[in-house]
Amino acid sequence: MQKDNLVYIKHIRDSIYKIEDFTSGLSKGDFLSEENQVVQSGVVRELEVIGEATSKISSEYIQSHKDVPWRDMIDTRNKVIHDYLSIDYDLIWDIIQKDLPNLKLQIEKLLG
Repeated sequence: MQKDNLVYIKHIRDSIYKIEDFTSGLSKGDFLSEENQVVQSGVVRELEVIGEATSKISSEYIQSHKDVPWRDMIDTRNKVIHDYLSIDYDLIWDIIQKDLPNLKLQIEKLLG
């Protein structure tokens, strides 16, 4: 049985909130530090959840909301899952800083 698309949208929102919580108050240097490997792992896990939830959303819904970077979310998930030995944490930090704030706004708009 196909779940309602909004269930997956809520998972995406919740993962964004978790990433924000994990990285709150951290600088890029803090995030990249070996001391924060648990934070890095948590962020990567939530990016995986975002991509996986996105892959479950119906194509009709995706087509009706083309302004949301659905493909980018799935591609990021695939990259961190399949290339887990070579994750670029500088790129992950850039995603957190540059992409997630806008995505958060888009997702919250979808949820009303």
